[in-house]
Amino acid sequence: MARTFLYLISVGIDPERLRFRQHMGNEMAHYAQDCWDAEILTSYGWIECVGHADRSCYDLEQHAKATNVKLVATKPIPKPKTVTLTVPVPNMGVIGKQFKADGKLIKTLLEKLDVSEVKKLSDAIASKKSYEVRGNDGRTFSLTSDMVTVKEEQKTLHVEEFVPSVIEPSFGIGRILYAVLEHSFKQRDNDEQRTVLL
Repeated sequence: MARTFLYLISVGIDPERLRFRQHMGNEMAHYAQDCWDAEILTSYGWIECVGHADRSCYDLEQHAKATNVKLVATKPIPKPKTVTLTVPVPNMGVIGKQFKADGKLIKTLLEKLDVSEVKKLSDAIASKKSYEVRGNDGRTFSLTSDMVTVKEEQKTLHVEEFVPSVIEPSFGIGRILYAVLEHSFKQRDNDEQRTVLL
């Protein structure tokens, strides 16, 4: 946003007629964590000329879900560390008998569960309730305690994995150009016929 401000000033936008406005929750795009517009005051009022959307890691997560491919970046850590992970363990014999060809899909869906979902699965198993996993195609599969268990395992990490976030600036060049022309247009005092672009 600071770079956008400097750019707009450098091309001729009057800083007194430039502001940044944060989107309210009810006007934010479904993929955005936060969004700020650079708005320029013209004869038409305040118009949005640049949008800055914090898309977080929405896009990569959607691609990962659709393709069942892990899309993460890695960063080496100075010293390996051992962590305890809670992981679902599918009973493929029972799952295969119940769901036939969908067994492999269910195994993949279980492997992709995040920490909070594994906790929900564990709670469901402990209380003898079923747990539902949803595929990308919208189908749901109801799993019971004889189909899946949850266990803790130790894992030594040599790298840290994270899903990169994206900040998306979107410039309305036509609007900016119009605002530059309007902000540069001047009339001489007491002489409407003498107009200049400064």
